[in-house]
Amino acid sequence: MRNPIYKNALHCAKTIRATEGVSAFYKGTLAPLSGIAICTSVQFGLNELFKSMFQGYNVKVGKERPSDLTVAQYFLCGALAGVGNSFFSTPVEHIRIRLQSQAGVLDPKERFTGSYDALSKIYRNYGMKAIYRGYGATLARDVVAFATFFGMYEGLKQRFADYDKVPRLLKLMAFGGFSSVFLWTASYPADVVKTVIQSDSLNKPNFMNSLEA
Repeated sequence: MRNPIYKNALHCAKTIRATEGVSAFYKGTLAPLSGIAICTSVQFGLNELFKSMFQGYNVKVGKERPSDLTVAQYFLCGALAGVGNSFFSTPVEHIRIRLQSQAGVLDPKERFTGSYDALSKIYRNYGMKAIYRGYGATLARDVVAFATFFGMYEGLKQRFADYDKVPRLLKLMAFGGFSSVFLWTASYPADVVKTVIQSDSLNKPNFMNSLEA
């Protein structure tokens, strides 16, 4: 990234606190709060939909236990859920990042007072394509992230189904924790590219697409 403003996370936090106040740490919260319910329902809803489709396929091919998907099928369910989720997560996260990264921005077209103001200004000045800026990187991130998460989570549940030395709740929490760690490990590079693209200037961008970033 070119000419970074902050040296590290601590320097970033101190600078924001000194120049914009504590409330600045909560900039852009309306967009993710309003969109997270939709994104979460899409992620889990589509994952369950594709699981049921694969279960139907397993019945047709005569699998002895059709409800037990293969690990590859679980990963594919998550990947397809990620594709659907990216249509919703791209604009939600784009607006959030715009609001959180506008310190020092002088162009009035790229200065926003809130989520609705950002959405309307970007659409009015740059069109719907700009709302979905960074879609390619978001798609790549979500496909990798949810394939990894749901694939590992379901695979671990299946692999340790008969392991009863710890309570079921703790076992599921551990599976969720491990899956989340691998989710971010696998998808973080794409998330960085997405953030760079979505915080870049809309009027005079340094990067034209995700591959260039």
